Amino acid sequence: MLIEGYIDDELVGDQKVHYANVVSDKWWTYASVTLTVGDEKYDRPGNVAIPDTGTSLALLADDLCEKIYAKIPGAKYAPSCVD
Repeated sequence: MLIEGYIDDELVGDQKVHYANVVSDKWWTYASVTLTVGDEKYDRPGNVAIPDTGTSLALLADDLCEKIYAKIPGAKYAPSCVD
């Protein structure tokens, strides 16, 4: 599947633009088989992701959330919204 778009070079500047192949025609799903937190890389074989550029929401496994929060000074991981 090829989905074309436009990259505004003035907004991007010298930053490298990264692309991912879409692996489903139902959702904009792509393979997301690794996660890097700081200088640590975690393998996630078979994992897929659905990007939603209109939100800051990210749905991750609890163990990955804990690893991310552990790298943020003062951050506290709450496994639900009511904690």
